[in-house]
Order: sequence, then C-alpha cells, then structure tokens
Amino acid sequence: MFPCRDVRAFIEALEKEGELVRVDAEVDCNLELAAIVSRASAQDGKALLFERIKGYPEGYSFLANTLGSYSRVALALGLDKDTPAADIVSVCRQRIKTPLKPRLVSRAQAPCKENIHADEELDLFEFPTPFWHRGDGGRYFGTFHCLAVKDPDSSWVNVALCRLMIHSEGELGILMEPGQHTDLIYQKYKARGQNMPVAISVGQDPVNVIAASASFEAGVCEWDIAGALREAPVEMVACETLDMAVPATSEIVIEGEVLVDELKEEGPFGEFTGYYGGSRAPRPFIRINCLTHRHQPVHTGSLEGKPVLEDHIMSGLMASVSLENYLKGELNLGIKQAFVHPWGAGLGLIVSLKPRFPGYVNRVAHAVWSIKAGRAINFILAVDEDIDPTDLNQVLWAICTRCKPDRDIHIALRSQTTSLWPALTPDERRQGLGSKALIDATFPPEWPREWVPVVSDWWDYPEDIRARVESRWESYGL
Repeated sequence: MFPCRDVRAFIEALEKEGELVRVDAEVDCNLELAAIVSRASAQDGKALLFERIKGYPEGYSFLANTLGSYSRVALALGLDKDTPAADIVSVCRQRIKTPLKPRLVSRAQAPCKENIHADEELDLFEFPTPFWHRGDGGRYFGTFHCLAVKDPDSSWVNVALCRLMIHSEGELGILMEPGQHTDLIYQKYKARGQNMPVAISVGQDPVNVIAASASFEAGVCEWDIAGALREAPVEMVACETLDMAVPATSEIVIEGEVLVDELKEEGPFGEFTGYYGGSRAPRPFIRINCLTHRHQPVHTGSLEGKPVLEDHIMSGLMASVSLENYLKGELNLGIKQAFVHPWGAGLGLIVSLKPRFPGYVNRVAHAVWSIKAGRAINFILAVDEDIDPTDLNQVLWAICTRCKPDRDIHIALRSQTTSLWPALTPDERRQGLGSKALIDATFPPEWPREWVPVVSDWWDYPEDIRARVESRWESYGL
C-alpha cells in the first residue's frame, strides 16, 4: 500500500486493515457529525467515512479521525500497524535525513483539476463542512489540510496547518499565530503592501498533513519532508492563478490571497488544548480566486478538543521527531528518548536521559526551548533512563519519588509560547509570551552510588526465578 498516492488509496488500505468504518446512515453536519467523532475518539475508535450527509449530493463524503491512533499513523507511513510510538519516531528520524523534492506533473495527470470554478461559481458551501463545537464562531473548512505560502525574499515554500473558518462562499478566515512561519511570512507581505498568495489542499495522502503539522526551522519546505516520510516525491501540479503548486491528487484545492489591509471577525474555536481558543476578534482572511476539486470529492477534517484526538497523536509524534533529532543528532546530548505525550496536548515533553554533570538537565531544557519545535513546549519532564517516557504511570512515579521541588523545579520567565495556551492572560496571548518549567525527576549525578535508591520491581528478582515464573506462567492459571 505504500506510498498511498491519495486519500482514496489510504481509505482502501484502512478498510483492508479493519481501521475504517463507513457510516452510511444520514448524518447532519451541524454538530451531529462532530459528536459522533468525539464519542468514537473517546472509545479509541476507527477512522470514520461519512457517506450520506444531510443536504449534500450523493457521492460527497467526509473523512474524520483519519490518524486518530498510532496504528493508523504507522499505516500511513507504510509500517506495521502494531509499531510502537517510540519506533515510529525512530523511523521518521531516519527518513527525514533524506528530503525529497516534489515531482511536477501535468494538469492531465492531476485529478484535482477535474472541476475548476472561479468568480461567481465559487462556493465553499458546496462541500460538507462540519460545525464542530457548539461555541465555534462558524464552520471550519480547514482542520486537516495543507496551507502553503511562499517567502517573498526567497524560494522557500512553507506548508502549515492553520485553522480556516468560512466567512462566505468565497472567503475564509485564518488564524496565524505570532511567531509561526506563516505569520512571519505574512508580515513581510504586509510591510510591502502586497497581499499574500496561499494555496490550500484538502483531502490527500495524510503523510502530507503529518509533515505540515511538524515544526521545522525556517527554510525547510514541508513538501520535501513529506517526500522523505513517504520515501517517494509528492506529485504536484501548478495552480491555476498562482505561481505555486499543490498535490495533484488533492480532493479540493483553494487558491487565493490573504488581504493585508482588511480584517474580519474570526473565532472562537474548540482548540487542541481542550478549550475554546482565539476569542472572536478581527483577523486576516483569504479571498478565494479559484477552487478546483475531484468528482465526488472526499472532504477531510479533524476534531480538535480535549486530548486524546488525532491532532495530539500526529503533531506529538512529529514534535518528538524534531526534538529527538536535535538533542540526539545535532547536539549529541546523550538523551535516550524524547516524547511529546498526546495527553499533554503538545505542551509538554518527557525526556529520558543520564545526566552527565550537575545542571546537565537544565542545559537540555534550554536547548529544547531554543528551537521552533520547542516553542510551545511549556513543561519539560526529565526522567532517568530506566523510565519509559511513553508510559505516564512510570513518569508520574518518577516525579513523585525523585523530584525534590526546591531543588528540581526550575522556571524560565518571558518565554515565547503558543497564544492558544489557556493559562495565559489576554495580553500574554496577544504577544504569545509566557513562562516555562523544567521538572527534573532524575537523581542528581553528583550523588555517590550508595545514595541512589535501588529500584524494587520485577527485575530485582534473581534471573533463575524470573525464568521459572515465565516458563510456568500458564500453569498458574494466569
């Protein structure tokens, strides 16, 4: 199945692996669809393909909870569905070492060109778009997509995942967080008095969205990362009205520009933190020039909210990849594992390591906070090498037994963070400015060996006893 050329091939792969449910009952886009996804996600449910949506033509469908489990992320990457999260991180770390440039194909080879609309034919309401949460400011068309913008000073194309709210048939509101690459590029266009071109692709090989959700440094093109992750170039086609390209097999493509001299009310939206984020406020918006789509398009979206949902799994894995790659590969800091656990909503990092000297953990923490992938990491939990960062039970045990608060909890003030962090005041949110904490749950490296408590668990039993118990396990009736 690997690589999947488009989302339709991925749907087939999920169905073959028993990871998809086709919902053929008629479902309303107004909250009902989202409520189904919410309950399914809470029960570790499968991907959901809604095939009959109230008020929309036969053949129009909506895919949700696409990557709502590590097994489906593994399948998207061409791995065995039982691959552990830590191994997925390791595979991704290896693959991104070899970025692959996209491959341009002709319009005749691009299914996304099957229907082309402009001017009075533009109508975002043609596609089933959920009203996700009761308190949302509108219908959010973009929650599982790729939004590409081009830096006006170079050839760099940045691909991101910014929320997109429908204002009208031909306009989309956009939230660009301060400090994020999309906003930094937008500020360049604004300084020039030029509108910023954007190309949005919806419904595609989910590996593209995985790459778009990641945090890389400026100058890195996520299309190249997507090619690396899938071990094959992303097939792209030229836009109709922009000097940009989009994935050729996209279900829906939107070409437009972000206006720099006009704002419209956008938000709020039930965000990845589990709270409504970005209160209603004047924000930039996209005026659409052209809209293309496949016959009977498959719209895709992601429910945001209280963890654990697919965004926490997908973005957490890629943050783990970036941070582990930096700490292990570039800085050689000797960490064993770095993991952004989905229950932390992307705001916390768990690092297992063996401290080399007093203050070593602080050095690791400040290295994390110095790069883009660590921008939203407000809490770093450092544990010894015997602790599995993917197991919160072990992590909590380490914190409660090895962390001495007056010695091991450190605060960094006036630090950049996500403006969607609920703990911030309104003024702090506008600046994207907060604080960060390191919780050091490692035994001090300067302690003599006899000071370090000995762990009493399964491995404390003699080897012959452990072997006997394992060999006789079934005879115990267990």
